[in-house]
Amino acid sequence: MTERANEAPTPQDRRLLWIWCLSTFFPCVGIFLYLPASTQPALESFSEEPHVFSSFLGLCLLVSTAVLARAITPAFSRALRRRMQAGSGAAVVFFLAYSSYVYSFSALPPAPDAPTKGAIAPDFSVEAPEGRKWTLSEMKGDVLVFFYRGHW
Repeated sequence: MTERANEAPTPQDRRLLWIWCLSTFFPCVGIFLYLPASTQPALESFSEEPHVFSSFLGLCLLVSTAVLARAITPAFSRALRRRMQAGSGAAVVFFLAYSSYVYSFSALPPAPDAPTKGAIAPDFSVEAPEGRKWTLSEMKGDVLVFFYRGHW
């Protein structure tokens, strides 16, 4: 079957291309949308239960591949279809990267000795660089700002 190179796209073809662009865009930038949103205190459940956002990205990925499968009309040139395949492939790779990042951190079990929110902190002591030892129980009633640089 010969492909007609100069056939004008129909309004339906243009809509399909727009749908493909949007549905490919979101899985590609999902991790970049997730990271800032997950650090906001008001969106705490967003990072702890990312299933809704992940389902949205997965649905976008399905729509992207469905539109790609439907784009075998003369209005979609072979070169355009190749670009669409590359874009859908990139969306799959980014979605897999997002999923592996998000679910490796959201599936961590809570520490067994971790205090709950609002509970009184357990007594602990730390040593300052100058050698002085600070204990939490000695500071009762004072404002305490403690910075612990974690390594994970």
